[in-house]
Amino acid sequence: MTSPFGDLNHLSELQRRGWRYALSFCSLFGILFYYANTLYTWLAQPLLHQLPEGSQLVATQITAPFLIPMKCALICAFLGTLPQLIWEIWGFIKTGLYPSERHRVWPLGLATLILFYTGVLFAYTIICPTALRFFIQTRPESIQFMIDIGHYVDFIVSICFYTGLAFETPLITFAVITLGWLSLAQLSYFRKYVIVAAFVLGMLLTPPDVVSQILLALPIWGLFELGLLAARWQRRQQRQRQRFNAKDHI
Repeated sequence: MTSPFGDLNHLSELQRRGWRYALSFCSLFGILFYYANTLYTWLAQPLLHQLPEGSQLVATQITAPFLIPMKCALICAFLGTLPQLIWEIWGFIKTGLYPSERHRVWPLGLATLILFYTGVLFAYTIICPTALRFFIQTRPESIQFMIDIGHYVDFIVSICFYTGLAFETPLITFAVITLGWLSLAQLSYFRKYVIVAAFVLGMLLTPPDVVSQILLALPIWGLFELGLLAARWQRRQQRQRQRFNAKDHI
């Protein structure tokens, strides 16, 4: 039976780590808030490069010129402190894991961060400019672009966030096989359904144009294949260790 004092110590550790992350987040946000307008300008670059000469973004609400840059600073502060958030979560849960489990889990946390940041960068540099170029070039000539800054930021942030999540596909594939929910052969058999699902996700998570949908669907498919390759590699490593241990026992 667990001692109530142990439970209190556990909660105290969680609270301590939570406050430490909150302090880091607020400190970084305080610094970035000073550069909020610069951050907004940087976030607006994919659109500003595509807009026709003379077009500009507009604010349809009085508070938008203040709140939207502040929102950009909040988002950047979250992205900047995400590694610490993962580290604090890991530091809290690792005490309840066996050494062998710790050795397997922490690389997954690192891979999660790398894949998420890669997805965000891919969306910002590839998907967003392509989608914006499509919408601008296909507009009727009689329409002049006057895009609300709030709608634009929501558009960019949502695409970057969902693409970052979509780039976690190889980890999900690897985890499903490692946990034994599906075998490697079963997932290979379901490849055709994964391809269809990738294009459906591309349709749901990107603007309604074929180019941006393909730009998201193809990486999801490729990352699924990467997860299968990682699972095959792990399977070979396990077999080699088993053969090596069997030879030692002979």
